[in-house]
Amino acid sequence: MLSSKHKLYPRYRQMISRCTNKDNKDYKGYGGRGIIVCHRWLGSFRNFLIDMGPHEGELTLERIDNNGNYTPENCKWATRREQNLNQRARTRGERFGICKKANSWQLYIHGIYIGTCKDEKFIVGLSKKAIEEWTQTGKCIKSIAVFKNRKKDIGWGR
Repeated sequence: MLSSKHKLYPRYRQMISRCTNKDNKDYKGYGGRGIIVCHRWLGSFRNFLIDMGPHEGELTLERIDNNGNYTPENCKWATRREQNLNQRARTRGERFGICKKANSWQLYIHGIYIGTCKDEKFIVGLSKKAIEEWTQTGKCIKSIAVFKNRKKDIGWGR
């Protein structure tokens, strides 16, 4: 018999809580957007384990399609780095970030879409500089200019 002492049980309960508990701090981004846990998993930790299988190390539960539900077909174990690359686009007023889309990267500064490029190191570095610039000045004028100039120099599209 599986019990709540299993190492994956807290992740299972967090998944359900994000989708069903309006008092959960993350509900707005999950259940509040219509994300649900499939019936097979909702009532059975055992079924969740059978479908997801074991994992090694510090892996997290990831939905492959961030707008999709928690189902066996749409979930996998992923590293934090992989999961960070598979974030949904931020909306105005949310934080800084980069999102991987196909084989390019999208840059968001203070929730505003700035553009897309293919150079991961450049976009990660620029994102960090933009956060520093925003913290110091409340603006990201230099970071946006650097991005747009680099994009123009090597022909990246928006």
